[in-house]
Amino acid sequence: MRKRQIILDFTSLMDIFMIILFFFIIFSHMETMQAKSDTDAAQEQAKQQSAAAQELMSDADKLSQEAQARLDRADELLAELEQADGRTGENLGAITAFGEGQMLRMTLKTVGSAWTLTVSRGGETVGTVTDTDTSLEEKVRLAGYQPEDTVLCEFIYDGSTAGSNTAYNSVTAMLTELRKSYTHFFCSEIDTAE
Repeated sequence: MRKRQIILDFTSLMDIFMIILFFFIIFSHMETMQAKSDTDAAQEQAKQQSAAAQELMSDADKLSQEAQARLDRADELLAELEQADGRTGENLGAITAFGEGQMLRMTLKTVGSAWTLTVSRGGETVGTVTDTDTSLEEKVRLAGYQPEDTVLCEFIYDGSTAGSNTAYNSVTAMLTELRKSYTHFFCSEIDTAE
């Protein structure tokens, strides 16, 4: 009987062992599920924080680009102001010369389809430009102007004469071309037609 009693004792012990093992498995599973849930929540929070950080970085990049553009524009304006300030004396000299009649004057005369543009400075004729010889820039240089100078000019023509429209278009095209070299060239037009 002794063997049977031993087996019966082991059976109850096995039951207790199985119950303990069952609780251990259940609690381990619950802890694992809780840890997984905590990990998932932490990963989700990290993703949200990463997305927020990316958005902040993108906003910071945009603001940085806007600030750089504003700085570049401010530098351009400062350079323009410095150039304008440096040109003040040049501009005042040109205005004074204009007031004294020492400016550049271009007078257009038309005869049929031919035309002549007389270039003068202060009443002295510097040269003429014709419909066949269009070297206006050379005449402006002969008048004593350099490309960096401020040049004030009067362009005088009679819009009522025959051929004046074609001649006017030719001369204004030459003036536009001249402004590419003489960036401070300013010209007023006077139509003497009645």
